[in-house]
Amino acid sequence: MSASKKALSGNHERTRPNPVEGCPLTAAFAAIGGKWKLIIIYWLAESPKHFAALRKAMPGISQKSVYSPSKEDWRLVMIVEVRSYRIKPGKREEFIRLFESRAVEAQRSYGMKITGPFLDVENPNKFVFLRSFPSLEERDRMKDAFYGGELWKNELEAIAMPMLDSYDVILCEASPGCVFDIR
Repeated sequence: MSASKKALSGNHERTRPNPVEGCPLTAAFAAIGGKWKLIIIYWLAESPKHFAALRKAMPGISQKSVYSPSKEDWRLVMIVEVRSYRIKPGKREEFIRLFESRAVEAQRSYGMKITGPFLDVENPNKFVFLRSFPSLEERDRMKDAFYGGELWKNELEAIAMPMLDSYDVILCEASPGCVFDIR
C-alpha cells in the first residue's frame, strides 16, 4: 500500500495521508472520507432512515453533512418531482438556456438536486427534469426559499413564465430498493 490513499470528494479526487502503512481500516477511512460518513453509515445500517430521522439521531450534524449525496449515495434522496414542461412553440431552446444557465444553480443553492433536462424527442416544445429532496418537509422549505427569493421574484419568473404553455408535476417517493443508473 502507498503512503497515501485517494478519496473521492464531490466531483474531484483528493489525496489523504495514510498514517498507518498497510492498515486496511485506515485505507477504508480514507476511501469513505468525511468525519460524519461512518456515523451516518452506522445509523443507516441499523435500519433505513429518512433525512429527519438521521438529523434526530445525530443532533450535532449539519444539514449539508447528511444531505450531500454522491452518484453512489442516492439512498438519502427520498422525494422526487418529475417535472414536465410544455413550452410555447419555438421557445424551448431559449427556455432551456435560461434553465441551464440560471435556474439550475439557483435551485441547487437551496439544496435541491436537479437531474436533466431531458428533451422530448417527439415534441419539440416539451422537456422533463427531475428535482429531488430529502423529505417532504425539506421540499416545502427549499421551494419556499427558492420561489420566495429575490432571483425568482425579481428576474426569473418574469422571463420564464411567458415562455411556458403549461407544466405538470408528479410527486414521487423513492422506494427502498430504488435504483439510479445515471452516469
